[in-house]
Amino acid sequence: DQGRNLMRTYSVFRESIEACDAVHEAYTGRSCLKETGLFVVDAPKESALKGSMSWPADIISVAITFFQIAMYDLLISLGLKPDAVVGHSIGETAVLYASGAMSRDVCPGFLSSLSLILTDLLHVRW
Repeated sequence: DQGRNLMRTYSVFRESIEACDAVHEAYTGRSCLKETGLFVVDAPKESALKGSMSWPADIISVAITFFQIAMYDLLISLGLKPDAVVGHSIGETAVLYASGAMSRDVCPGFLSSLSLILTDLLHVRW
């Protein structure tokens, strides 16, 4: 619900999530928001994740990165800019964005490529 509340309350957060999803869809042909209902205020009643106790790695990595990028954009819009950023594992993708090393137009695509590799290695699809 945290992501949905932020989507409802802050246009900057919502626009960032939607921009990330547009890049993800351009790379994969699939909209994470439409297919999973993640972050969507009026989420579809049926979702690939509904009732599931475990989510595939490609969904988790995409969701975490979308959230981190959007949270960074929200904090910047509120005048809070970090002096340094640090990330670990999936968090490293959002750090590329927050540090200025990669644009939001590239980061979700980079992550989508990594997620597809993870999916192929783990043989799990959503």
